[in-house]
This record gives sequence, structure tokens and C-alpha cells, in this order.
Amino acid sequence: MAFSSISIFFLCEISLKDKPIFSVDVHQECLKFATGGQGLDSGRVVIWNLLPVLSEKIEQDESVPKMLCQLDNHLACVNCVRWSPNGQMLASGSDDKLVMIWKMSKVLSNKIAAIIYFISTQNT
Repeated sequence: MAFSSISIFFLCEISLKDKPIFSVDVHQECLKFATGGQGLDSGRVVIWNLLPVLSEKIEQDESVPKMLCQLDNHLACVNCVRWSPNGQMLASGSDDKLVMIWKMSKVLSNKIAAIIYFISTQNT
């Protein structure tokens, strides 16, 4: 596939109040994206609504949530987040030597619930 030109533009700034973000992955449906980084005293995974990033009108609408879910189960900085090919799971890897697999469940009251599967990389 050949491209005649490539356009790069800045859409929106996402910030976690001076905490670094080390990884970003856009969901296959292009309706949400995940970030991984440092939380207050642990690692943090956040699932964001992509629509406010793509539309200034939606960004200004106070009734549209920007952050969909915050997952603070890692004990150390999150370095990588990736959606599964079917978009039903999210994997996060952290300095706590854990890989967490988050399975998205049904939306309840406009909030995303997640089921966590832990995979330890530590020797037991």
C-alpha cells in the first residue's frame, strides 16, 4: 500500500497531573484508548474516551466523560499497555514484574468493569 502524503497533527493533550505516561494503545473500534504509566504510589492504567480527542465539540461537552476507567492494581510503574486483537482484553506490564490481563465486562452505569488475570514473571 502506497501513501501519497502523510499528515501528522496534534489533536489533544492527555495529562495525569504531572505523572508520566509510558505507553498508549488505541482500541480497534477507535472509540477508546489506554495509557500506562505512574500513579500516585503505584502503577496506573487508564482507559480514555477517544471521541473528545477527535472532536472539539464533544471535548467541550461536559456530559461526555473523558476518562472511562482507572485501574490502579499494579504495584509499580506500568511500562506497556496493549489491546488484544479482538479488543476484549487489555494487557499491562509493569516494573512490579506482573503482567495483568484485563477482560472488559459489561458497562454498568456508564462505567467499565474489569476482571483481572495475573501473570507473574517472578520465580516462586
